Amino acid sequence: MRSSSRWSLGSWVIAAVAMLGCSHDWDSLEAAVEPGAAGGVGESGASGSAPAAGGVGASGGAGGGVSSGGAAGAAPTGGAAGVSQEDSGAGGGDSGQGGQSGAGGSTGAEIDPTEVTRAQYEAWLATAPEASSQDAWCAWNAAFAPDAACMGDARVCVGEECGGHPQVCVDWCDAAAYCRARGKRLCGRLGGGSTPVGAQADASISQWMNACSAGGKQKYPYGSAYSAEDCNGPDNGQTGCTKGACKSQKAAGLSGCQPAAAGYVGVFDLSGNAAEWEDSCSAEGGAGDSCAVRGGAFDSADGKQDLRCSASVLRRRDAADPAVGFRCCGL
Repeated sequence: MRSSSRWSLGSWVIAAVAMLGCSHDWDSLEAAVEPGAAGGVGESGASGSAPAAGGVGASGGAGGGVSSGGAAGAAPTGGAAGVSQEDSGAGGGDSGQGGQSGAGGSTGAEIDPTEVTRAQYEAWLATAPEASSQDAWCAWNAAFAPDAACMGDARVCVGEECGGHPQVCVDWCDAAAYCRARGKRLCGRLGGGSTPVGAQADASISQWMNACSAGGKQKYPYGSAYSAEDCNGPDNGQTGCTKGACKSQKAAGLSGCQPAAAGYVGVFDLSGNAAEWEDSCSAEGGAGDSCAVRGGAFDSADGKQDLRCSASVLRRRDAADPAVGFRCCGL
């Protein structure tokens, strides 16, 4: 709510500090700035072939933080997503639910820095979450455990080191329930609600697209020219399915797979590794609704096309795939 007072910025800061007293929870303070318009990037529309499902959503406590795009009280440049430094857990590893915090900025595109990891998701399952609190279109979803047959696929990581990999083999409703439990939501429309089907490539509408394209400035997270090696896509010589291991990798394991634009640095794996569910569905009917999957994966058919920020495919809400995961966004 805006105040009609004519106080200066300095006066407001002094007053805020006085009210906080000795409780210096600076990470809970976010700059309230107006959304900046941003355009779409490159070619929009479906990518032609469905990327493998999977992906790790971010875990950790709910919360955003002060945008890295500028000091509190000043609008960050260009509607940046900005990564908060509430906690150093980018990449998660085996740290359970104490992983990443959100990223927040002038567009309200608060987004977790990595996909949710298996360790984070398993820690949530250990709390025995209730299935009865889901929305009506997820009433069919009786449990949140990853699909057992899917987890047995040869593309799914096996072993103790897999805790830091994206959690794959979960359906849209599993992903939405996890994010809600963290006080966040499955990434959707900037400002709240779902991204309309057909608007996934619009960086002024989609939280996910805004972060991946650095506010509509580039085709891939790292720039506008395709690189086979920056992200874990099919053409990566070490990790992809065309030449490499054909498996997911640890979240944030490839340092080049992040936006390079100021204010967007620190959000990893929006292209490749595991593809990601988005809150963008054709209807609110139930298991058969078609929902968007973003970013492509290590086993996508065409890395150059499927790993574009603008690319998306529609999958059934109840689908579980060994190369599809998710991440969470702010409310």
